[in-house]
Parts: sequence; C-alpha cells; structure tokens
Amino acid sequence: MTRRALLAIASITATHALALSAQTPSVLRFEVASVRRVEIPSTAFGVPVFDTTGGVGTAEPLRISYRATWLGGLIATAFGVPSDRIVYPAGMGSDRYDIIANIPEGATQEQFNTMLGNLLRDRFHLKFHIESKNTPVYALRVAKSGTKLKPTARRADDATPPRATGSDAEGFPVLTPSFKGIIGRPVTGEMFWAGQDVSLADIARNIQQRAARPVVDETGLTGRYDFKLHHEWGRPSAAEATPSSAPSVFSAVEEQLGLKLESSSALLDYLIVDSLDREPTEN
Repeated sequence: MTRRALLAIASITATHALALSAQTPSVLRFEVASVRRVEIPSTAFGVPVFDTTGGVGTAEPLRISYRATWLGGLIATAFGVPSDRIVYPAGMGSDRYDIIANIPEGATQEQFNTMLGNLLRDRFHLKFHIESKNTPVYALRVAKSGTKLKPTARRADDATPPRATGSDAEGFPVLTPSFKGIIGRPVTGEMFWAGQDVSLADIARNIQQRAARPVVDETGLTGRYDFKLHHEWGRPSAAEATPSSAPSVFSAVEEQLGLKLESSSALLDYLIVDSLDREPTEN
C-alpha cells in the first residue's frame, strides 16, 4: 500500500448497525451512477490507494467519486458491517472499480448508505446472508485510572470545510472545528491519530486496525469525545536505523485515553456474500 499523508476514517459509518432489513431493497437510489471495473497495476511501493472525494457531510455533498475502490469497503458502508467481517467466495473481492454517483440534495448518511446498497444490488447483483459466529475480540473498557477522553464541546456553526489543516508540534493532525471523525497521520514506524466529535464505538473500530482483532466497546460511555492517540505503526524496514520508540496500541490506549483492551469473546454478525458479479451492468 502506498503511503498517504493522511488516513481518514469517517465516524458516520458507525451510525447504524447491521440489520437484516437491509436485505430488502428500498426505493432510494442515486440520481445517476457510473460504474466500471479498472485494472490498477502494483508499483514498487505496493498497491496504490486513492482517496474518495465528495459525499454526504463534505464540501461536495451532491456527488461522490470512488477511484479504484474495492467493493468490500462499499459493502461495509452500505450494510453497517466491518470489512473484516465480510466473507467472499474463493477468488472474489479483489477487483477494483471507478464509481461516480450523483446524490439527491438533502440526502442523509443513512439514505446514502441505502442508495449504495441498492447500487450494489442493481449493478453487481449482490446477494448475501448473515451468520453469527463466536469470535475472539478485545473488550474496550475504562481503566482503573479513569478515562482521559475530552467531551466534545458544543460548537457554533463554523463555515470552514471539515478537514485537516496540517500537523501540530507533536505531529498530530490539526482539525477544523466543523470536522467530525478520526484522521491519522503516519510517519516512519508511528501513527498520530486525532479524533473529534466521535463515539466510543468509533474509537473501538479505529483501534482494531492495529489490535488485529475486533474491538467491542464495553465502556458504557455514551457521549461524544475529542482525543489524540500516538502508537507504533508497521514494522521497521532494513533501511531504518532504529525501530520506533512509540508505545504499542495497547499501552497507548491505557496511558493516553484512560481505557484498556482485554481479551474476550463475542457473538458477531458476518456478512456472507453468496453471489456478486465481477462485471457491473452497463451504465
């Protein structure tokens, strides 16, 4: 994967849980949608990854553009299931697609998710079912020292676009007051996260990227929070003189957020893809 200056994780994907009712198509659809499969060769740095532009809650809410995206992320957004809990038949799920869609004015994130699900059904003939499995997880709980999360203060309407404006002296992304979500800034062997106006469920999903196991929120905290988190990232290469001195994600979560990760198990829903066309229907 190519290095990107900023990794953005939208907290809005956490606003709805996986629901079996999502299997029944709604009438909500994009006004216009262009879909085509693309071939993206690897480079000397790995597999190129491209940003998504536009969409609900951005400066361009009436149009969204995905460049060489994988369907797994779209399925995750549409049906509210993490990408690592989507199971494909052998040989399926690695293709990439350019998708441009016009979004009706005033659409909410939930309505957008429904439209995305209908696009997957209409153009890729996606069919799936849900299975629950007992899964090893980490339970996210409040540490004995108490949480160090900062409750999000109410903000007056802000005209600045929701984005990161650079990095502070410590290396953390600087977010505009209107930004809601989590952004990470990777440097050699380290990651600097900044989150704003997010739930504990959002934080749990973010942490599991590094914990390499699903993280289930058991804190009991129901508010919205701002936070910063710094921990090690990746593995040092032979070209690096010394490995990173940043703490592990487990230590960082406890020391910097006042939370802790404890081994546990939970019954989790998995989305099992039964069929999915590799070539989408014509535009």
